[in-house]
Amino acid sequence: MLDPDPAKRPSLDAVLMSSYLTDADRSYQEVDVDALMQAMTAYNTKVGRRVGKITEEINFLRGSIAKATPPADATTAERAEVAGKLEKWRKDLAKHEAELAAINAAPEVAPLIAAIQKASAPFH
Repeated sequence: MLDPDPAKRPSLDAVLMSSYLTDADRSYQEVDVDALMQAMTAYNTKVGRRVGKITEEINFLRGSIAKATPPADATTAERAEVAGKLEKWRKDLAKHEAELAAINAAPEVAPLIAAIQKASAPFH
């Protein structure tokens, strides 16, 4: 939840399903869980849909980049085609990552992230 890369931060559903919140041996206070849920809900209400769409696109592009390997017997034209796709995907990825960073740095969003960080402190 505290990863500096917004794309690596879990969704509210992932947080609620994590072992931090479901582990019966842990002794987290209900107030701690409530504070974290409220902070995550406030963030998701404000920007969750936009962040989700951007994150989905980022993950798709990262997967496409990772898989883009021309076969060993590829022609020069095929290799050039893959190189062109990679260049476009990397530019798109950088654009989406910058967009996500800008959303999370916005004056109205940064305090929501700070609240998530503060509320998650008991779970470390």
